[in-house]
Amino acid sequence: TLTLQTGAGGGTGARLWSGGALLAEWLIRMADLEADDPAAKAPLRLRDMEVLELGAGAAALPSVAVGRCGRAQRVLATDALEAVVARMRHNLVENAPGVDAGVLDWLPAGRKRWKKEEQFDVVLFADGIYTERGALLLADAATALLRPNGVLVGALPDLRAGISAFEADLRARGFRATPVKSDK
Repeated sequence: TLTLQTGAGGGTGARLWSGGALLAEWLIRMADLEADDPAAKAPLRLRDMEVLELGAGAAALPSVAVGRCGRAQRVLATDALEAVVARMRHNLVENAPGVDAGVLDWLPAGRKRWKKEEQFDVVLFADGIYTERGALLLADAATALLRPNGVLVGALPDLRAGISAFEADLRARGFRATPVKSDK
C-alpha cells in the first residue's frame, strides 16, 4: 500500500502521471527478475547501483519503486520546485524512507562538470518533456549526471512537443533507444 500526497500548486509536478506509474511497474519487474535469478540477463540491474530520478514530481513513484526493492545503494529523487520537493519528501518518508529528495534545476545541472562520485549509474525520468527547450535541458542534465557506461531509463508518451528533439539529441550523443512494450 502506498500513501501519496498530491494537490494544488507545483504545476505538473503536483500529480502522478501515467509514465511514472508505468516506469515504476517496469522497475519492479526488473528488480524481480534480478532477485529470481541474479545471473540472468535482465535489461536493467539495480543491485548496488546509485539511482537518480529527474523531474520526479511529488509522487516520485519510480524512486519509491527502486527504494522499496531495497537493492540500490542510493536513490535520489529530484524536482526543480521546492514546493514539489517538500511534498515529495513527505511521500518518501511514508513510502520509501531510504530514498533521498532534493531540488535540482536542469539548466545548471546540465552545464556543470560533475565528478564521477557525484554522478549516477542509472538516471530515470518519466513524462518530463513538454517543450523542445525542456527536452534539451533534460538531455543535458541526464547525460551530465550519468556515469560513463551508465543507463538512462525513461518513460515518455508517443506524442508530445519536444520528444523527437530529445531523442535526436541523445542519438547525437551516442545513445540508442530500446523501446519496451507495456503489458497493458
